[in-house]
Formats: sequence, structure tokens, C-alpha cells
Amino acid sequence: METKIKWFKEVLELEPSSKVFFPLARLYFDDGELDEAVSVLRHGLERDPDHMEAKFLLIEILMGTGQGDVVRGELESIVSLLSRYPGFWRAWADNFAPNSVDSALALNFLSLHFQGSQVSWSQVIEKGLFALSSGDGREAPVGDEAGPRTRTMADLLAKQGDFKGALSIYEELAASCPESEKAELAALVEEVRSRLEAGEALKGGSSKESGFSLPGKEKLLSALETLAKRLEARVAL
Repeated sequence: METKIKWFKEVLELEPSSKVFFPLARLYFDDGELDEAVSVLRHGLERDPDHMEAKFLLIEILMGTGQGDVVRGELESIVSLLSRYPGFWRAWADNFAPNSVDSALALNFLSLHFQGSQVSWSQVIEKGLFALSSGDGREAPVGDEAGPRTRTMADLLAKQGDFKGALSIYEELAASCPESEKAELAALVEEVRSRLEAGEALKGGSSKESGFSLPGKEKLLSALETLAKRLEARVAL
């Protein structure tokens, strides 16, 4: 590591605007030399202010060392950039967070926020609590919110083992999706259908058949579906 650090420092002395400042800072960070890492990052960002990963690393170090009060300057440009692209947050939720309901909902909430939606986190919690406390675990759909069934929800159901529910949504989406998505959705339909036929689906929510012992599991899934539908419906407005 010392050899690499020495080489990167020599390159920077010859070419101060070189992008090797970031791997040098990363080496200092990995070696626990945080003050050196911060110094290198600050000098590098003066010459290359658009280096996003360098900004992220600088914020990570400052927050980790209790210097959160001095990150505002670094945050402003990042927040300004990411808030201009709400579709990024929704795409992240749809493609990388299906294995985590919490992550998917949080990312979709950010997407709504950056679109200028007036929905608040307290509203999300309120509606979720209402759904959980209602007689059948569901809140009656209202207006435009009655219909949406999304790829994210289908992915979540499939991961939970509810292949029948996932298949219903995949088939519905496959029937109305753009041509560019038909092949992928058709493959998902066939995969889930084959798993159903092989007897892998959860039937009736029985803890004995599913291998889980989760009281109220069906009610919880219903509530999560309601939340996801509301968020997706608002994104589509």
C-alpha cells in the first residue's frame, strides 16, 4: 500500500489535476489515515468538482468522524443533482429493492417527494396503520388508486412465495406492456407458472406448508400491497 500511495502522490505532484487523487484518498481511507484522505479529497474536488464518488467518500468520512456540521457544502450539489431526477429513485426501487419492502417504499417515497408530491411520511404511516387495523387488512381502493398492480409488487409476492398472486400480476402486465418488455414478462410468467405446477406455491397461508410461523402474514402482505399501490398510483399522476 505504501508503494501505491507514493506512486499516486508522485503523479499528483507532476499533474495536480489528475484523477488519481481519488484512488489515493481511498487508500488513505482504507488505511485509517482519515485526515490525509480528507485533505486529498478536498484538494482534488477543487480541481474536479463534478467527481461524485469523491464527494460521497468525503461525506462518508466527515459523518463517520463526527463532522456532520461541515458537510452542507458538499451535500448541496449532490442533492440538487439527484432531486432533478425522480425517475432514478423509482427505477432503483423497481429494479434493486424488490427483496426489501422497506427499501422499495422509501425509494418510491423519495421519487414522489422529488416530483413535488404533497404526500407525507405521516400519511403513509397513517394509511398503513389503518389497513392493518381494518377488518380484512385492506383499505378500500379509491378512484384512480383502485387499479394499479405493479412489477415491484409482483416481484415482492414471488419472493414471499405467493406465486399465484405474482403470476396474476405478471400476466396482467404482460398483456398490456410495451413490446420491448413483452419477452421479459413472458419469461417471468413461464417461470412462476412452472413453480406453481411444481407445487412450490404457498397455499392458504398455512405455516405448516410454507415453513414459516408468522401470525397475520396474509394481513401484513395485504397492507404492504395497499401501501405500494398508493405510492405507485401517486407516481403515475
